[in-house]
Order: sequence, then structure tokens, then C-alpha cells
Amino acid sequence: MINGIKTFARENKSEIFYFTVLLIALLVIAIPKWQLQHSINISNWDSYIYLDNGRSFAGMGWGDLPQIAPFVSFMLSIMFRLNGNVYAGAIIDLDIFMYLLGSIFFYFLLKLKFDNNVSLVGAIIYSTFTLLYSVAGIGGTDVPGLSFTVITMYLMVVSHRYDNRLYYIAFPVAAFSFLSRYTAGIMIFSIIFYLLASYILTKNIDYKEIKTILKSLLLGFILVSPFLMYFLVYTGNPIPFFGQFAGTVSNVKVLDSGYLPDPWYYLTYLPHYLSSVMGGSTTAADLLTPSKNTPTMLSWFLLALMFLGLLGIVYNIYKGVRSSGKNSPSLNPIKSNTFDLISEEYVAPHIQKNENSNLKYLNASLTRIDHGLRNLLGMEEIKLKGLLKKLKMNRTRRFVEWIDLNLKKLLQAVNVLNHRAGLAFESRRNLKLGILIAILLAVCIITTNKVSYIVTIALWMIILLVITELLKDYKIPHLDYDLLMISLFIVYVVFHSILSTKNDRYFITVLPFIAFFITNAIYYFYSFIRSRSTKFDFTKVLSAILILLFVSSALGFCANMPEENRFIEIRDACMWLQDYHPDYNSTTITYSDSWPVVTWYLNVPSQRLVLTDGGDEQIFNYSAKMLFRNETELPASFFIDTHHDVKHDFPGFTKIKTFDRVTIYENNYLLEHDGNESLLNTTSYEFYANKTINYYNWTLQNYGHL
Repeated sequence: MINGIKTFARENKSEIFYFTVLLIALLVIAIPKWQLQHSINISNWDSYIYLDNGRSFAGMGWGDLPQIAPFVSFMLSIMFRLNGNVYAGAIIDLDIFMYLLGSIFFYFLLKLKFDNNVSLVGAIIYSTFTLLYSVAGIGGTDVPGLSFTVITMYLMVVSHRYDNRLYYIAFPVAAFSFLSRYTAGIMIFSIIFYLLASYILTKNIDYKEIKTILKSLLLGFILVSPFLMYFLVYTGNPIPFFGQFAGTVSNVKVLDSGYLPDPWYYLTYLPHYLSSVMGGSTTAADLLTPSKNTPTMLSWFLLALMFLGLLGIVYNIYKGVRSSGKNSPSLNPIKSNTFDLISEEYVAPHIQKNENSNLKYLNASLTRIDHGLRNLLGMEEIKLKGLLKKLKMNRTRRFVEWIDLNLKKLLQAVNVLNHRAGLAFESRRNLKLGILIAILLAVCIITTNKVSYIVTIALWMIILLVITELLKDYKIPHLDYDLLMISLFIVYVVFHSILSTKNDRYFITVLPFIAFFITNAIYYFYSFIRSRSTKFDFTKVLSAILILLFVSSALGFCANMPEENRFIEIRDACMWLQDYHPDYNSTTITYSDSWPVVTWYLNVPSQRLVLTDGGDEQIFNYSAKMLFRNETELPASFFIDTHHDVKHDFPGFTKIKTFDRVTIYENNYLLEHDGNESLLNTTSYEFYANKTINYYNWTLQNYGHL
């Protein structure tokens, strides 16, 4: 066994070296970020939802919003069970792990086209993008969903190229990606495109592979089905995400702080996402909004590389078309003596000036050659169409003798004619395909942001398929791979740009494909350097410099991260409330504008109540909502306001404690009766609540304010 390991290490020395360098570089930037995030604690509002649901999955407490993507919470529940208790830091650990895993598989994805050296640099650049690095460790579904997407695309390519059995891993991982973040599901467009494009280019997708794909899809559905049952039990709908999907398809307007209909928003802030520094940021929550950062010089360098990488793909296509054309006989001129080499007795009389007519004559005149002639010529399977079938039988022997002497020359003439006519056909075909591409492209541009993103993405995929059809006869290296990366870039850019709800971290799904373009530019630059230098490989020195540059940039970003976390105030308020009200239990009703956070720290379901305008009428309505019981809940005992600088007076409630921006309100009736919550279910309390609301309603109606 030891000898086997030594042999493997010796044979894969270069692979092991580059992977080790990658792993060391990733750990150098990930460990400080991991430590700092633990020091800051959870600073992302959404993270608490996944922690709540993870605790519920583990059977250790209450959850929240069961209809959201469940897979991150499921992984957290496993961590909770292994730990024997819940802990908030689990989501930070999971996020950093998925960040590392995604970066490693992105390296593997790049290696499908580039060498170890180029792939290493590309993976490091990807992992140090400001948007990705700032979000890593925050806790949520962005990084896990992205990493599963990268892993899925890698497995799809290797499954098709090398071993179809890997589809049994690829499609379940794709399902987990979808269950980690529902929007990851739109990669299905690129998966379908890749399979269709591969068939167009190589025709190597057979029935066996299709059968394996279908079985893999079934396996993915089987693995997803427990989550569908969970949805059915807790929401009454096995596919609650379909409503969200329908909302994104129709692009309905929502009352959300992220409502930004500007389709150019993400492209406007692209430099900020690639490399930027936090300027006047004061809280850790600002990590989620790099659009507020200041771009560095590196960002413009990366943007230039991105566009050069895209141009590199165009150049690769141009070079492939040109080199394929040079090798084609159809581009060689027909000399005047070409047909003079063929027997004038049987061919010359039929030669016309029009080459297309010549081709028609040869194809029509040559009939099937008989078995004896094929054996005589030693070309058993060669079939020449229509070997002068109109010739009389007494002239066949003479023609056979002539063919024996002039077959190669005849075939050359036929090939020349076929290539000439084929070139004319290809020109007409390419012109038609070019016109179709232009029309579809015009439709895409005109209808973008006016129709559903589904329509726009589908049109783009059709355009790419037509381009694939246009280029299928040329020898263009890595064409299927390049088009796959372009398709993924288009799919996610179109989706996020058209969607009216925008958040900086949503754009994280585009970063791998931006990094691919950058890596492609580096590949061509390295190729140029190697072509000019044969004695020493300067590209390795350049790679070392680039790696040090980007690692240093990431560490510098980490060193200047703000550590103030306003969620700590909510945690302290919840801890204080538990001490203040020892009888706090699952029957205690608390409303809050940060209900997932309050639910996590109190381990009791908190109800949602968010002020939108803070006007007297809204305050009055919300007070009435909290004071009265409804079909499922008792009146509220407490209200915790966490967002507003101005802490309003709510009728029927009194402020009892303030932690900077967090204020705890208590129901006045509970306050007057020593915190006895059982009294909130009595007729005397109902009388008190009606009296209170009627008084403030009269005040509002007569004075216009509370």
C-alpha cells in the first residue's frame, strides 16, 4: 500500500503540488475570516431563519418559515446533533466550509480546459472576489448554493466526457443546490444547452447516456422527496417554492427594501464586486452591501481581463474556422488540367462550364460499383454512386480498365466538385443561420425587461444553439466548454438583472463565470509569454506574484472589516427578558420586527410586526393587533423594536428596557398584574383591551394623532 501511495505521488507530482498550493492559499485567507466572523457573531438577518429551522429539524426547538429552502437548515441540524446542542456558530462553520469546497471545485472546473498553473491563479482570483469573500462566513444560503452550482457543472461536464455514471452524483448535487437556494434552479437552462450542444458538435450522446440521465433525475427526485413531504406536512403544499418561482417569472412588484427595477444595477457595481475596500462602513452588516465600497485598481485590472478573456473565446473560434478552412480542398482552385487526367471518352463529352452541373452529372452517372470491382481495387466498403449505369454492357470492361488506372484522379475531381458545391451550400446555410442569429438577438435586446426572464433566457439559449450549429463542422478546441460558461454567465446575469428585487449578494452566482473569462485571458497571456521564451517559464513566477497579490488583498480586506454587530443588542435584550420574565415559555407571545432573531435567542416562536411608515394610524392598528387575541394566538405580552431610531409609544404598551437601538415593550395589563400571563385570556382583560383601543381610537379621530 505504501509503495502504491509513493507511485501515485510520483506519477502525480505536479497535480499534488498545485493542489497543495491552492489549499494552503485558501486556508490562509479563510481562517482569519472564519475567526473574525466568530468574533463578530451572526450579523445576517436571514441566517437566524436557517438556524431556527435547523434547530427544528434536529428536534431541539422551534423553527421559522418552513417554506424556505431547507437544505442548509438540514445540514445545520446534522451539525447540531453531532454537537449535542445548538450553537449559532455552526452556520459560520458551514459557510466557510462550503466556501472552501466551492473554490476547490472551481479549480477542478477550470482544469477541464486550462493547465494546473493557470487554473490555480483563476481559482485564487475567484476566491478573493470582494463580493464572495465578504459574504463567506456570514451564514446563509448564498455560498452553499453557489458552491453546489459549481460542483454540479463540474460533474455534468466530466459525466458527459468521461464516465456517464457520474450523472448519479451530478443530478442529486443539482437537487441539493436547488434546495439550498431556489434561484440556483435556473442553471437547468445551461445544463440542457450543454447536452444539446454536445450532441450537435459530437453526436456522442447515445441511448445509454440518455437512459443514465433519466435514472439520475429519478434518483435526484427520490432524494428530494423527503423535503417535499416536509413541506406538505408543515405548509400544506409539497411545492411551496412554486409560488416564489411564479412570482419571479411574472416579476411582480413587492414591498421590499431590495426593490430595484433598474436592470443595469449589477453591471454598474461590477467593479465593487470584484475588488473594493470598505470605506465609511461601521457595522458588520455592511459586508452584505459591497456596492457601498470603493473599488480598487485591481477591480479595473480584473474587468480588463474579463473582456480580454471574452475576446479570447471569439479569437479561438476565428482561429478554428480559419485553420479548418485552410485544410479544406474546397478552397484550392481547380486547375484547367484537372479533368484532362480523366478519360475523355467517358467524361469529357459531359463536362460543362457550370461546376454544379458537372456535379449533378457525376452523381447521376456514377452507379453502384459491383462486388468484383471493389475486390479488384481492394476497397471493400467504398461505394461510388451511379457508376455510369447508362453504359452498354459491352463497354463495361473497358471502363473498368480505365477506372483501375484513373480512380484516384477521378475521386480527386469528384471531391473537388463536392467541396466546391459544399462550400456554396455552407455559404448559403451559414448566411441563413447568421440571419436567424441576428433576428433572435434583436428580439432579445428589444424584449429584455419587457417580458419574463424565462423568455429572454430561452431566446439566448436558442441563439447559442444556433451558433453551435453554425460552428459544428470546424475544429474549435473547447467550444462546448466555452459556450457552456457563456451560457451560465448569460443565464444568471439576465435572471438577476431583470428580477425587480435586487441585493448585492444575489449576484454572487455570476462570479464563477466572470472568473472563467479572467482565467481565459490569463491563459492567452501565458501562452504568449511561453511562445517568446523557451529557456525559462516566467509564467510560474508571474503566477506566484498574482497569488501573493490577491491573497494580500483579501487579508487586507479582512483586517479592515468592521466588527460592530447590532444583532448582539438583540441577543442581550432577549437574555435580559428571560431573566426579567422567568415564566417565559412557548405560550408567551412576543412580536418583533426581527422575529427570526428573537425566536432563535428565546427558543420560542416570535411573531412578525414591522413598521413601514411609523405613522399614528399604523401604530394604532399594530397596537390593536397585539392587544387582542386571534384564532391562533393569545394577546402579546411583549414587543421588541430593533430597527427604529425613534421609539414610538404604542397604546397599551410600556417601554421597560432599552439596549441602544433595541427597546422592549410590555403589555400594560401584564405589567400591572405582576406578569401573570394567564390573565390575558380572561374577560376582564378583553374589557381592558377594548377600553384602551376605544380611547386611543377616539383620540386619533378627534385630534388626528395619538
